[in-house]
Amino acid sequence: MTIFKSQQEVDSFLTEVGDLVIDGDVQFSCDVKIQGTIEVWNINGQEIMAKSITAKDITAFSIDCETIDAQDVIAFRIGCELVLRANDIKAGNIITSALFARNVVVDTLLADEIVAHEIVYDAVVVGFQSFKCRSIVGQRKNAVHLCLDGDVEVL
Repeated sequence: MTIFKSQQEVDSFLTEVGDLVIDGDVQFSCDVKIQGTIEVWNINGQEIMAKSITAKDITAFSIDCETIDAQDVIAFRIGCELVLRANDIKAGNIITSALFARNVVVDTLLADEIVAHEIVYDAVVVGFQSFKCRSIVGQRKNAVHLCLDGDVEVL
């Protein structure tokens, strides 16, 4: 596992185009900002900001990027500008343009497009353009899920 303790250490591993590519696991013991792509096996960290992230597993407090492609994502807050693809997602809050996932456990989910197998949420799930899933369960008595421009389709 490669452990980064400062942004300077991260910067020393960046390619000419600003990508971080490591054939193995990575732990960030600092906040990270990368203009390019992160391609590693597994990520553990606090604040991660990148153009795109490709990893098997991501565990972080906060993730901000255009695209996330991972098997598992565990984070308190995920802000993904374009697409969030993962098999399993556990998060406090997710804000993204498109969400494609197998299982989602979340407090709040806001997305233009939602495609998921199972969604378990605490309070609110809002799809703006489309919302398709196999099952959706709100944990609170007054939990709300809706699609602004269409119907919630439970397949």
